[in-house]
Amino acid sequence: MTAAQAWSASLGRDAKADEAIARYVGMPVNEPHTDLPILVRDDVVFILDRHPEAITWHYIVRSDRRFWILDFGLLSRP
Repeated sequence: MTAAQAWSASLGRDAKADEAIARYVGMPVNEPHTDLPILVRDDVVFILDRHPEAITWHYIVRSDRRFWILDFGLLSRP
């Protein structure tokens, strides 16, 4: 919350707070040469890399006949 308060008080101009927020919400870092998100292998698939400080997010996606529960905390590296 401190990073969010600092970012808001700076009207979105605080780069350090912006980077901290990105880490906490699990935004992947971009590969410097391609500017694409860094992927890591998870068994037989590749997933977006997450910072170890990322908060675990739980989502439920509902539709007319089915729903999915996505636990993004499971996608992070130990």
